[in-house]
Amino acid sequence: MNRRSFLTLSTFGLASLSASTGANAANGPNVGLIFVGMGSCPYCAQIAPILYNLEYDAGVSTLVTSLDNQQIAPFPNFVDGRQHPLSAQFTRVPNILIYNSGRDEITHILSNFRSPQHFVNKLALALRQSSEMAL
Repeated sequence: MNRRSFLTLSTFGLASLSASTGANAANGPNVGLIFVGMGSCPYCAQIAPILYNLEYDAGVSTLVTSLDNQQIAPFPNFVDGRQHPLSAQFTRVPNILIYNSGRDEITHILSNFRSPQHFVNKLALALRQSSEMAL
């Protein structure tokens, strides 16, 4: 899959999530992501644009933690994942933790992505489930 079709797939596959994640002008989204990755990881480089687009298109905040303390493009900012209390436990990347602010807990941990399409499907389902959980 080339980069252009990958980015189109990611935007199309997650375009409908703004309503399901609870994003709105008054309250903001009720879910957020913690992206545990590495700047040197090719799989992280494949899914990072999807998460970046999701943050700006659907308002789902993403905290990027890097276990090798390197930037994961296209995200300009990151924290040292080795020092973060949730991401330091991981030895393999990428991992996505979904945080539900209404419940104040991590509701899903996603890993083992076979393809960009598989990742988009898995992420969309988990975000919907997390945003629908009762307080």
